[in-house]
Amino acid sequence: MILQVRRKYKLFLLATILLLAGVVFIRLSDAFNLKEVSAVPEGIICQSELLAAPIGENIFNFSGNKYIDRVIANKQVINAKLDFGFPDKLKIVLNEIKPLALVSSNGKFFVLDELGYLSEFENRPTSFNFPIIIGAGECRLFAPAKNDKLRLLSEQLGILSLNDNDFYLAISTIDILSPENMIVKMDGLRPSLKMYAGDLVRNMEYLRTFLLEFNPDLSQIKMLDLRLAGQVIAVDK
Repeated sequence: MILQVRRKYKLFLLATILLLAGVVFIRLSDAFNLKEVSAVPEGIICQSELLAAPIGENIFNFSGNKYIDRVIANKQVINAKLDFGFPDKLKIVLNEIKPLALVSSNGKFFVLDELGYLSEFENRPTSFNFPIIIGAGECRLFAPAKNDKLRLLSEQLGILSLNDNDFYLAISTIDILSPENMIVKMDGLRPSLKMYAGDLVRNMEYLRTFLLEFNPDLSQIKMLDLRLAGQVIAVDK
């Protein structure tokens, strides 16, 4: 038993010595001095903001929080995170968001994310299969949505995309011009849907139950009114 205790003690002491040696090497070695800083995507922050990182200093002495605060002060930055490429590289990942919808405003498109922020939509070849929101009024880039319905929809669409992605992807347009309600159009469903912005998730559950259990003939129906909780009112004109 005494021999076993001594053996464990020696192994622990050896591991401690190796750990301390590794820490000393990392702190003193030039191999871990910061040499390169990059930002993804490019063009959002300027070169001076990139060079605010302590080039030449040990990467483990880098104060990430202070640097992030400086980067986020840029009006075009919604969020930022640091990606360390050891031993000597640093990448700043900017505006990494989860898009939920496109918002049409004054002939431009904005991306609405899960936090209710609006960012620039880059019209590049992509499988961007999200609802398009119209009637939102004036929108500002890199800022929280002013429209109350947009803020509600960012939350509701986020939940719907997780709980019922098929119905989320089926939503083609959401018209929020009316101050009282909104109009939703879905692929494969002839009638439009009238509802309140904060009830989108609940109403999609009602709609699924209504379609599956009753299999209604909607060929002559123009609107399904879902504003009354638990009820689906068909309107033919």
